[in-house]
Amino acid sequence: MKTSIKILALMLMMITSCDMNTRLTTTELTEQVQEHILEKWEELYSEEELDEVELKSFILVHKSDNEYSGVLETIEYGEEYSYTVSVIYDGEYFSWEILY
Repeated sequence: MKTSIKILALMLMMITSCDMNTRLTTTELTEQVQEHILEKWEELYSEEELDEVELKSFILVHKSDNEYSGVLETIEYGEEYSYTVSVIYDGEYFSWEILY
């Protein structure tokens, strides 16, 4: 009986600790947002347009609570551009917006 209680308590602790670590790190969130940006570009632009656009770099920093700010650098038709990106992440879902 004592053994089964210890096992149950250990399992509960493991589940709780795993549950607490599900939040993405800033690096992981950066990768996810970048991937989502590229997916959106594929939806919005033709193949010819995509051939002329390259995502050079994307950096994201944690501002506060669930707010992140990033810099997206692109090469579009041979010219370099830099955009500010705003990201909101609640630990489960994220949304992003390129600020012009």
